[in-house]
Amino acid sequence: MNPKTFSYFAEAPIGIFLVDASGRYIDANPAACELTGYSLAELTQKSITDLIDKASVSPKDLPGFGQLLKTGKANVQTRAKKKDGTFFWMTVNAVASGNGTFTAYCQDITKQKLVEEKARQQEARLQSIFLAASVGIGLVQDRKLIEVNDRICQMIGYASEELIGQSARIFYPSQEDFDYVGQQKYEQIRKKGTGTVETRWAHKDGSIINILLRSTPLDPNDFSIGVTFTALDITNQKRAEAELKESEERYRALFDRSSDCVFLHDLTGNFLDANEAALRLLDYEKAEITALNFQSLVNDQDLEMAMQVLQQILEKGFQEKTTEFCLRSKKGEIKCVETLSSVVYRNGEPYAIQGIARDITERKKLEQDRLALENKIQQVQKQESLGILAGGIAHDFNNLLAVILGNAELAMMDLKGQPQLMESVQEINEAALRSAELVKKMLEYSGRGQLSIASMNLTELIDQNSLNFKESIAKRIELKYQIDSSVPAVMADASQIRQVLLSLITNASEAIGDQNGSITLRTGQLSLDEASRSETANQMHPSAPGDYAYFEVVDNGSGMDDYTRARIFDPFYSTKFIGRGLGLAAVQGIVRGHDGGIFLDSKLGQGTTFRVLLPLAPAPEAAEAQSDQAIPARPILGTILLVDDEKSVLSIARRMLQRLDYDVVEAVDGMEAVDIFLKDPDRFAGVICDLSMPRMDGEQCFLELRRIRPQIPFLLTSGYNKQEMKQRFSRHHFSNFMQKPFRLEVLKQLLLDVLPDP
Repeated sequence: MNPKTFSYFAEAPIGIFLVDASGRYIDANPAACELTGYSLAELTQKSITDLIDKASVSPKDLPGFGQLLKTGKANVQTRAKKKDGTFFWMTVNAVASGNGTFTAYCQDITKQKLVEEKARQQEARLQSIFLAASVGIGLVQDRKLIEVNDRICQMIGYASEELIGQSARIFYPSQEDFDYVGQQKYEQIRKKGTGTVETRWAHKDGSIINILLRSTPLDPNDFSIGVTFTALDITNQKRAEAELKESEERYRALFDRSSDCVFLHDLTGNFLDANEAALRLLDYEKAEITALNFQSLVNDQDLEMAMQVLQQILEKGFQEKTTEFCLRSKKGEIKCVETLSSVVYRNGEPYAIQGIARDITERKKLEQDRLALENKIQQVQKQESLGILAGGIAHDFNNLLAVILGNAELAMMDLKGQPQLMESVQEINEAALRSAELVKKMLEYSGRGQLSIASMNLTELIDQNSLNFKESIAKRIELKYQIDSSVPAVMADASQIRQVLLSLITNASEAIGDQNGSITLRTGQLSLDEASRSETANQMHPSAPGDYAYFEVVDNGSGMDDYTRARIFDPFYSTKFIGRGLGLAAVQGIVRGHDGGIFLDSKLGQGTTFRVLLPLAPAPEAAEAQSDQAIPARPILGTILLVDDEKSVLSIARRMLQRLDYDVVEAVDGMEAVDIFLKDPDRFAGVICDLSMPRMDGEQCFLELRRIRPQIPFLLTSGYNKQEMKQRFSRHHFSNFMQKPFRLEVLKQLLLDVLPDP
């Protein structure tokens, strides 16, 4: 290397590397060592690949290093790593220098790269803002569209290709709009540097949108370079402003014309405004009421509650639910109102409280009437449900008692001469009879008891039992009579009505207790129309309006509170002690069974009145003639078709019939009975059939057998009573009815009555 060349090599401001064919460094000038941070001795131990960051080389330049040996030259930009591990960017110009070596000229371009990267990032950010902005952004030159973002395209329905190069006139629904914006905008730009104007744009589909347009020139001194603009769609805002204005006008109209009272008071309760309805309600002038605090109008009893509601409104901004309280008018009248209030805000801060108050006096009265009616309905439903339950239990229990009594009777007939066994069976029989009496009570409560309804005179009944009534009350109590002897006869079971009278008089005596007192028994007659019939817990009306006779039991005892009045007719309820039985529930059941009514009037400390209504008896000429015919003495023979789904009842009934010298054919339900009967209809002297059975019940069985043999004697059995069966099946003509449990003698007499002579 000649001195001149060496001087250039040593003093060159750029790095110069001498590289052999394998890529190892042979020599390097001081600038190259400074560039890499390595000494010459360290560089000569490394190759090109030790310094070059291959990941930084552009894919199109990567072959440059491979082609260097073939072509003798290479020109690339790459990132290299210094000795201290830091990276830098450089340009590499490599040429073959002969003898299989190459000379590489390298210059540090790191700062240039940083500037380029920063410019690229800035451009990317601007482009991102341009594309993602929620407002429309565009650039115009001489009002011709040069660039628009996606938001503008979305706002007016055009693609960017349809807008670029077009006049901004495409945005406007008319030439007047276009000229107005141009005039206003550019005049403002000249004066202030920017221009803002509200205008209208036309969507591609023809609809109009409201736009807030802001424009700024790229060069304030030369508008021809271009003007950038932003466009904000304010259609919804303009619509909201119009709606707000309309709403405020409607609010004022509603405020002034509302039939409800509307108040506005500050946060401490001082009235700021009130509408005409409020002024009429409280009888104040507006100037008078705005001088008052709402606390001065609230009734004293409701003031604490009203203050609690005010505190809730201040804390939550609204009233969670309507509140009822009373206000005092200027005249001192009490007005019951229902209110709902909320906080009114101004500039985001609580300003006042607005409340609506409605006069609810009439509505509260209607609500009370409705609640009273619902209570009446509930009481009637409760009584009916309990009646159905009691009747159902009694029906099933009667089946069991039929088995017990029947077996006991048969056993006693077979145990004559065995006194010890006879005594045990007799006790079983007596217990079963007492159980039958309990079932009878349950049927009485349900209104399904066995009643012997006939015309009877209340006056005569009371006269005949006056001694019993007297003996049933305490000696300190006086029993008084106010009897109207002109009261017509009633249709009733005399023994049952006597029991009702005795129960009510005993109940009155217990209410008076050990104190001196009086019980009054009164009779009379009244007419009941449909309008006055309304069931409650304290009264049960007859099934139909009309004329009724009544008797009252009145005492001056302790009376009843609301709770007792509501439950007094419930089964087993007593204010005295547990174990009183069905009590007044049975009384109510008996009255219900007579299609009568019962009314209770009682107040705590003021005594009690029970009034019982009974239907009047028809005129004598309308009464059906009753004839008591002796049971003919005739032989009892034949075959009986016995139908019952209860095996135990079927068994005891069969044994009873056999004891009475009848042959028996059994069937477990109506369908089996029909099948048996069809085989030989003339075989049977009669049919004894239970009412309630699966598959085919007693009524269906009766219809089928009578269709086959119309005159077949048919004896229906059930746990319900004869009267109810007649009401339910009045269209049928059963030969007779036998209520469970039945005795052997009863069965014998019924068969003698219904079966033809053998």
